[in-house]
Amino acid sequence: MKMNEVIRKYRKERGLTQEQVAGYLGVSTPAVNKWESGSSYPDITLIPALARLLRVDLNTLMCFQENLSEQEIAAFANQVYETMHQQGFACGFAQAMEKIQEYPNCDKLICMIASLLEGGLIFFRVEEKENYQQQIDALYHRLLDSEDTAVHNTTRSMLVSRYITQQNYQQAQQLLDEIENERPMDKVYFQAQLDIAQKNYPKAKEALERKLFSEITQVQSILLSLIDIALKEENIQQAERLADIASAAADVFELTHYGKYSTYFQIVMAEKDKERAFALLTKMLSALQEKWEPKKTTLYQDLPQKEQDSSLGNMLAKSILQEIRDSGEEGSFLWEDERFEELYRKYAAE
Repeated sequence: MKMNEVIRKYRKERGLTQEQVAGYLGVSTPAVNKWESGSSYPDITLIPALARLLRVDLNTLMCFQENLSEQEIAAFANQVYETMHQQGFACGFAQAMEKIQEYPNCDKLICMIASLLEGGLIFFRVEEKENYQQQIDALYHRLLDSEDTAVHNTTRSMLVSRYITQQNYQQAQQLLDEIENERPMDKVYFQAQLDIAQKNYPKAKEALERKLFSEITQVQSILLSLIDIALKEENIQQAERLADIASAAADVFELTHYGKYSTYFQIVMAEKDKERAFALLTKMLSALQEKWEPKKTTLYQDLPQKEQDSSLGNMLAKSILQEIRDSGEEGSFLWEDERFEELYRKYAAE
């Protein structure tokens, strides 16, 4: 909280009026009103007396807290998402940057916000995308020297991907060279073994299920990259075989139905197979509307399930269709067809 919010909150909790606070401190009531509105701050000589009056420590009153808990960060991320959804990306961006100014040294907050805003650029209609992207990249660059290992690795991963997309291969290689090659001890696995030994089965199950989901998601990403390589080498047979494996893995490891169909889509796009493309696209967009419920699976039933935004499926569908529409000649065999317009009206029309 900001200082004005702290003063107002603890004054009310102590059952004091602004007039009473003013009387105790020897200032005017309008001065206290300005403190609480944020238009001015108490004189430095009044800070100790004000802290004693409100029964708070100086760190709380002066807002010296540098970090937020993971729960607080997650809750704020949800607030920013709702703001972007309801009021537009620009409002959510402003809200996020204001929080970062309030907690400039909270690396986990900055990392979460940067990732969230990056997703917002994809899911929401945004003007001046390049300007926002530069500001998001600046947030990642602030985190390059973070002492938090998770933040450190996430930052480098995002920037390496960005440099590759921008064909800035020298900087991408430089960041990759800074990453240690030695594989660290798998703490999650060994912690689960310790929990099993101590009969803490629920904790072990949740940790292992979370790890399994993360690992199979990564495997799917690797398979998609191998499919892309096969297509670039014009080895369609190999690409189809890899897509079969990825689709089967999505089924066996109980991922969403979207994953079963999407693995083939880059193949039909490369081959410009219109009929197969429309058949897959229809299934993919329909699958995005389905609610994935971990508790109904065998592999992930102990994972906590978040409340899913009913509009997320449509947002993802719109993003896919808009990307095809913006692909120019490459995707013209699809977007010039009247069936594409029907899908667009169904899932993406404002």
